[in-house]
Amino acid sequence: MSDYSDGQRPSVRRFVNRTRRSLVERIRWRVGYYHDLMLPPFPDEGLQQRTVIVRPYTKTDVEGYAEILREKSSAPARLPPITGSMREWHADVLEAVRLHRGPYHLAVVFGSEQAYAGTIILEPLRDPGQSVELTIALHPRAQRQTVGPRAAMMVIRWLLDSGVHRVETRHSPTNSVSCRGSTGIGLPKEGVARAGTPIPNDGVVEWQDTCIHAVVNEAHPRVEESQPAADPATR
Repeated sequence: MSDYSDGQRPSVRRFVNRTRRSLVERIRWRVGYYHDLMLPPFPDEGLQQRTVIVRPYTKTDVEGYAEILREKSSAPARLPPITGSMREWHADVLEAVRLHRGPYHLAVVFGSEQAYAGTIILEPLRDPGQSVELTIALHPRAQRQTVGPRAAMMVIRWLLDSGVHRVETRHSPTNSVSCRGSTGIGLPKEGVARAGTPIPNDGVVEWQDTCIHAVVNEAHPRVEESQPAADPATR
């Protein structure tokens, strides 16, 4: 049952917890805790290419994300769960976009009816800086279509045009579908990081090898690779 039914009132405990979280957030902003987690301001109107739109989540989109989480066979292992109620989760993801603070959770919709197609998550990376990890997960109704790749390429282009230095995706080395998909949206494969990703599993963190794809902003200057000086003894 949806959390958005009319007539619901938050409990006192929920109100107290939310007030406490708000106070903690204010303190974190004052001390610069989120400095490395900032993202470019997302356009209010979203990003659109023909019938594919990437936008902040609406109330009607949240249930679609919950359905992706329930479809564990197709959901990425690191897809963040909905914490608390759907109402609270929706408020939190909208607040992150409003404050330009990652991660961004963005809804992908398509068609004249703007049917929910999936989610794109943008996670700022502290190391290396000015880098963003992109995760995409599609609803079963949108799989094996061009909606996902088109949405991902729109977002990648927007990130690079906004000054982000590096955009990357990560997946299991055994996931050949994700490997082909990442290459297909313009993110060449860089290699495999051994035990590069923590995966929570029943309270225990397991480290998984990770295949990394990335693109860098060609508008940013690079340090020229200098040739090593010749050994005088060999001249």
